[in-house]
Amino acid sequence: MRNCNDIVVTSAPGKVIIFGEHAVVYGKTAIAGSLGLRCYSKVEKTDKNTVQLILPDIHMDKSFSIEELKELKSSQKIDINNPEPIPNDLKNKLISISQPFESFAMEQATLSFLYLYLCISTEITGIRVEVKSYLPVGAGLGSSAAYGVSLVSSLLCFFNHIEKDNFKNKDTLKLINDWAFIAEKIAHGNPSGIDNSVSTYGRAQAYTKGNLTALESFNSFRFILTNTNVPKNTKVQVQNVRNLYDNYPSVINPILDSIHNIGERCKELFTNENDGKKIIKELKDMIDVNHYLLCSLNVGHEKIEQVRQITKKYSLHTKITGAGGGGCMLTFVPNESEEDTILCVKNELKNNHFTCYDTTIGGDGVLIHQMNNEYIHEADEEQIKQIF
Repeated sequence: MRNCNDIVVTSAPGKVIIFGEHAVVYGKTAIAGSLGLRCYSKVEKTDKNTVQLILPDIHMDKSFSIEELKELKSSQKIDINNPEPIPNDLKNKLISISQPFESFAMEQATLSFLYLYLCISTEITGIRVEVKSYLPVGAGLGSSAAYGVSLVSSLLCFFNHIEKDNFKNKDTLKLINDWAFIAEKIAHGNPSGIDNSVSTYGRAQAYTKGNLTALESFNSFRFILTNTNVPKNTKVQVQNVRNLYDNYPSVINPILDSIHNIGERCKELFTNENDGKKIIKELKDMIDVNHYLLCSLNVGHEKIEQVRQITKKYSLHTKITGAGGGGCMLTFVPNESEEDTILCVKNELKNNHFTCYDTTIGGDGVLIHQMNNEYIHEADEEQIKQIF
């Protein structure tokens, strides 16, 4: 078997919190689902003496000397099946050979890539890596996890740790997820693991006190994701809720418990067999109730309510997703919705200076699209050529 392939393309989805925002901080249940917006990673072999990383979304193109990387790799003991966090001394060396950075995002993306490359590569060889994302950065949609999962999966395939025929088996997905979690630690320090898990496995996951439960029967649902374009500050919103909790525990605890119960009900809904009409009705109801509960925690915003009023005119159900105070919102689009109606909703949102995406939640996790000259699915060839 060759040490590496000629070209590999993979992709991974972002994530959204469907239910359970803020309550999850207090050990309550949250439900997160994979988002139809994806991040694509392409790794191809070159005859150059450099390793090149291209991130057009943040206007970055960096190249690294093979000789420098060989020296760094030789000093590391790596077990591909047992990922370890980046050592501080190696982190400092990688920063040194990568500077300057024009932004923190560039630094984190570069560090993640170089560490993954050193650990996963079976030989230090010239490659060109390009990553393109269709996820808004900093919107609470798991863009860094999608970057990590797509990058990890493409590198693991490129260096033949994964065969395309085994791409979706349990051990393969665990290996991808474990390495992607290491990338998330580089980006966020102490992540929960929910973002990379949803991006790897897809569908939806229930998260309670560090434990993840896959909602296997959660199939893809259509949503409009609306960015209010009001900058969100998760840290501030979480602290504001903490202040309320500390000052009025007997008032705030029941709200958090109610949000928790919505998450638990969602778990039941997609664990037991239920007919489609019942699922649709309960999703609509839970979206409304969860939104009002979040607003009672004072994480709303006038733009959030404007989005809700626009979608409500068309009998659609909308809620905050994420920390609130701005950021993004989810609008459920049932199958019976008229396309003309949905078009009117999207046009009105855009006319009011909101950014909206007609997408899905609960679809596929990580996917492989191309290995060498072979496209995995018939539609992949045209799609990948359009992206890259």
